[in-house]
Amino acid sequence: MDSLTGFRGMNFMEQVNLLAELEDNKATGAISQLLELYLTPIGDAAVDTMVRNCLRTLMLADPSAVLSCLDSEQAKIRLFAMNIAAETGLKESAPALIKLAEAADDPDDLIDVLTAMSKIRSPEFLPLFKAHLEHPDPLV
Repeated sequence: MDSLTGFRGMNFMEQVNLLAELEDNKATGAISQLLELYLTPIGDAAVDTMVRNCLRTLMLADPSAVLSCLDSEQAKIRLFAMNIAAETGLKESAPALIKLAEAADDPDDLIDVLTAMSKIRSPEFLPLFKAHLEHPDPLV
């Protein structure tokens, strides 16, 4: 979908209207372009918030996009997808979340994954939670 081509050059109202149209039409084909805008914000707080909201709406409508984003190289995108998976209780995200938890080197990253897992409440997560009961970081 090329509807976001030239988005940065549009005026505020054109940007607002385009994002609203994408949301109304559940244009999930625009997710990849919205992810690019999410990674490199416009710089206008209102527009950047609307981009995030539009991205969230479209990803809520497309669980496969959430699963795909959990494998992203970009930590910011993975965290965004984890939050949506947690919000929706997306049990299909269990393998990807387990993989992320096992690979987490930073306690903050581990907390993010464990938090998402706790909201999804899949029995698949129990061994991982048990393994971290004695974690040296008390917050974990």
